[in-house]
Amino acid sequence: MKKCLCVCAFMAALLLPSWVYALEVSFLTGSVVIERDGSKLTKVNVGTKILSNDIVKTGKKSLVNMTYTDGSEIRMTENSTVKIGRMAADSDSAPSTVIAGIVSAKFTKLAKGSELRRGVYTPTTVAAVRGTEFTVAVSETGDSRIELTEGSLDVHNPYGQVPLEAGHKVQASVAGDPTEDNEFAGTVADWKNIKDESLTTDPSGRGDQYKKYINDLSVRNAKNTEKITSLEKGVNGAKSKKTLDSTGKELSTISPDVEDDYYLGDAAHEAISNITDRFAKDKTGMHDKFLQLKEESNKVREQQQRNFEALQAVRAAYKKAYDEIMSKHKENKRKIKEGTSLDTVKPKIE
Repeated sequence: MKKCLCVCAFMAALLLPSWVYALEVSFLTGSVVIERDGSKLTKVNVGTKILSNDIVKTGKKSLVNMTYTDGSEIRMTENSTVKIGRMAADSDSAPSTVIAGIVSAKFTKLAKGSELRRGVYTPTTVAAVRGTEFTVAVSETGDSRIELTEGSLDVHNPYGQVPLEAGHKVQASVAGDPTEDNEFAGTVADWKNIKDESLTTDPSGRGDQYKKYINDLSVRNAKNTEKITSLEKGVNGAKSKKTLDSTGKELSTISPDVEDDYYLGDAAHEAISNITDRFAKDKTGMHDKFLQLKEESNKVREQQQRNFEALQAVRAAYKKAYDEIMSKHKENKRKIKEGTSLDTVKPKIE
C-alpha cells in the first residue's frame, strides 16, 4: 500500500503546472543568479520565487537561503550551483540537486504516515529525506560528501546504499558506491579542495570514471525501458482488478528508480558540462575527451527523460483502466443486489 501511494504522489507530480513555485528566497547577500529557460535572471531579491527547473548560482563571498512553504530550508554558500527538479505532488517535496559547491539543508519532519518523497541529489548520490539537517559538498569532479547533523538519511546510488545516522559522514566518488567516512578530520571545504585538486592532477582518470558511470546509467536505463514497455502491455491487456493490482505493485517498485536515475543523470551531465568548460582552452586533449563525454551523457539523459515521461503515460493508463474495471465491478454488484428477491433466497420449509 505504501509503495502504491508513493507512485501516486510521483505521478501526480508530473501533472502539475510548471509555474507552481517550489521555493522562495528568504535571505541573500552578494551575487546570486537564477538561470531560467536558458536566460539569466540577475535581479534576485528576498521574496523571489524559485521555479521548477531553475538553476541557482552563487558567486564569490555570496550566500542565499531558499525556503519551502513548510519552513524547510536550503542554504547555498559561495560558488555553489543548485538545480530545482520537477515539481512533486506537494511543492515542499520538489527535489534539489547540488551540482557543485557546499549546501546546507534543514527539512522539517513529514507528517506521520506521509508517503511523499523528498530528496537532495548530487551527481553521485541520492539523499532520501523525511526530516533532518545535513551538509552536502560536491567537488568540481562530481564527487560528493554528506555530513549529517541531526536525524537520519538513506544515502544511495546505483552501486550501493548507506543508512546514515546523526554525527556520521558519507562520501561517494563518480562510479563508486557510497561509503561511510568518519575519519577525515577536516571540514567539508577542506575535503572539497582536495577533490578539486584531483581534477588538475588526474583529469584523464576522472574522465574514465565518468565514462564508466555514463555506461552504467545507460545499461540501467535500457532495463527500465524494457520494464516500462512490459508494464504498458500489462495495463492495456488487463481484464481484472487482480491483474491490475499486480501491475500496480510493479509500478511502485520501478517508479523511484526511474526518478532517481533521471536526477542522477541530469546532475552528472551538468557536472561534465562544467568540466568541459573548464578545459575549453586546454591543449592536452582533455577538452575533447570531456566534450565527447558530455555528448554521451546527454544521450543518456534524453533516454532517461523518455522513460520518465513514458512511466507517466503508463501510470495514467493504469488509473483509467483501474477506474473502468472498478466501475463495472460496482455496477455488476448493484445489478445482482437489485435483481435478487428475498423470497427467492429463503430456504424452502417442508
